[in-house]
Amino acid sequence: IFNQNDFLIIDQGYWSYEGGAHGMYYEEYSIFDLQTGGQWYLNDIIDMNKIDKINKIIRSKLNPDEVYNTENVIAIDNVYFSLKDITFSYNPYDIGPWVSGVIEVKIKFDDIKDVLTEKFKRRMNF
Repeated sequence: IFNQNDFLIIDQGYWSYEGGAHGMYYEEYSIFDLQTGGQWYLNDIIDMNKIDKINKIIRSKLNPDEVYNTENVIAIDNVYFSLKDITFSYNPYDIGPWVSGVIEVKIKFDDIKDVLTEKFKRRMNF
């Protein structure tokens, strides 16, 4: 879904049925560094000492009419980004019921430049 600045982000979708009322599906994002061949995670993008700011923003962007398990509404490694923003992707049952589907919270980089790691800002030319 993204191939710029020597990052390659892949979205893998999974679905299975093991009985019961419905099947189960989820999306999983992987961020690969084409310079090193390694993988990037949330702590490579966000300064974890400032994660509380991200958590507050995520909670503020959730639809107030939906039911969420607020204990689980924190920044997670299942993320992807573009040149302008980062998206946190929550699969069914991560923070909401199955019927809510995949819940995505998008945050503009301009709003969180102070919590991004220097390494990430250099790679993204911020």
